[in-house]
Amino acid sequence: MLKKNKQQKDPNSVFEALSRSADFTNELSRNGDFLYRISFFRSLINGHLLHEQILPSLKQLHLSPTLEELKERIPIEKAVITSDLQTVQEALHRAALRLDLRQTGAKRFSCRLKKRKADK
Repeated sequence: MLKKNKQQKDPNSVFEALSRSADFTNELSRNGDFLYRISFFRSLINGHLLHEQILPSLKQLHLSPTLEELKERIPIEKAVITSDLQTVQEALHRAALRLDLRQTGAKRFSCRLKKRKADK
């Protein structure tokens, strides 16, 4: 019987593998004095929500925001903060956006931005 490998995956290898898709965006950006990485599959997310709710919320954050502060500002239900890469990877495949703030270490913010039929 084979045992499941329960070791945590290397975040770089996980996102490098996802980046092989031409549809996957994994960009490092700067807002004033803090860096953040945003990742998502373009064909799965609602671009309107990204540009109207997520990005403006990022611009309103102060010099060293926390993921908890970001979660409070973004008006999207069921946003998750997790350090589990498998959870993040699965969420990305279900139309979620992943956001890392540079100073937060292994924790990641994930929220669902699924396209509606009218958005296609």
